[in-house]
Amino acid sequence: NLDKVDINNTALRSAIMTTLQATDTVDHAIFKGSASGAQVTSMQALYPGETIHYMPILSNSSEATMISTMNDRTPPAAELIFSSDTTTMLSDAALASADAVDSHIWINSLWSSLCGGHHDAVALGGNPEGSWGWLTDNGATIIQMDNAAQLIPYLEDSRGNNHLHFINFCHVETDNGRYHSTGKGPQQDEIFPFPQDLQVVHEFDFVFVGIVWMRLRV
Repeated sequence: NLDKVDINNTALRSAIMTTLQATDTVDHAIFKGSASGAQVTSMQALYPGETIHYMPILSNSSEATMISTMNDRTPPAAELIFSSDTTTMLSDAALASADAVDSHIWINSLWSSLCGGHHDAVALGGNPEGSWGWLTDNGATIIQMDNAAQLIPYLEDSRGNNHLHFINFCHVETDNGRYHSTGKGPQQDEIFPFPQDLQVVHEFDFVFVGIVWMRLRV
């Protein structure tokens, strides 16, 4: 999740790509940011033969920008950041534009400022409907958060079969330098292929990266 990498910073981009290519993990990375479609296309053209994933981040933007992003770029997913839950990025028309191109809506619920006050602390304080419930009811098909133990039973109890989903704990555990993940549900992400046998660069006994819930489209 390379959301701190500005692809227009050529020195940083080159260093990142050198590492990804050396470890054969270019298609395992997700570049994220506010780069234009032309800038993303230009970067991708520099690395022919490589699959480079880029997810646009729309921060406190508008319905019109959301719709044009979906129509012009057809991203597999877009991350929406909004300080107010009245954001027009989650309007019916905006969400319809995402559905039309089969693009997922990624919302980070770690902090209030990222999701209009519907963050994890609200759920953990006894009001999961005001947090995870609000997010899923208002278009989120991906939630990035850290509280798997609380989220899983909430989704199973309150959403059940009406919200097909899988949980990927995104745990990275190493066994003699090899990668494997633990989670609930399919081990292959339908948006970005999740690596099944990744050679890690550094040895760690355990690394917790995060949790992503994704509602599968049927």
